Amino acid sequence: MTETQTTVSTDHVGPIIFGHETARDQLLSEGLVATFRTGERTTGETHARWERTGEKKADVIVRRVCETDLHDTEDLPYFTFETLAKWSGFGTPDAWLEAIREVHGDVTEGVIYEVELVENELLACVSCEQPAPYCVCEGGTCPNCHGKGFIINCVDDLCHAKGSCMHGDNKPCPRCSDGRVYPKRVPIDDLDQSDGGEP
Repeated sequence: MTETQTTVSTDHVGPIIFGHETARDQLLSEGLVATFRTGERTTGETHARWERTGEKKADVIVRRVCETDLHDTEDLPYFTFETLAKWSGFGTPDAWLEAIREVHGDVTEGVIYEVELVENELLACVSCEQPAPYCVCEGGTCPNCHGKGFIINCVDDLCHAKGSCMHGDNKPCPRCSDGRVYPKRVPIDDLDQSDGGEP
């Protein structure tokens, strides 16, 4: 994704602070996070911290996405607020807005940035061809666990008939994590060589 608006131009890019654990987890697990800031900040290569005076936690690249009015999140130039909320790590617009107000108070306007880990081998979905954190493909029911998210290892036929083990011998499905399977993901540079994927 490229920058869409004017950015703060300077030779020095200040560190970016992630005070919320959910945003940190999104950055470290997916390699990319959408983040709301109350005003313009510098963009480019820098590092992330968890506290303002804390130590460096990761090398990152900060890119500006767009300005936003939190009272009118329908009017964004390139992406829906629902999609940005997914990239934020909070999942839904309401959850992200709640977290924004928890950190910044009763703000109404600000700027959304994307922050990517440096040297992160970003994966892309072969179906929609979007970087993995941007993928909105719904996926399909996992054929291994039939959508349950777990398998039954118990030898008791009654447990299998009831769909869950009464002895606690349910194990996470080795093919999925939530009962769903999604299109294959490959390094973004390999998209042209990919032949597609499931479901």
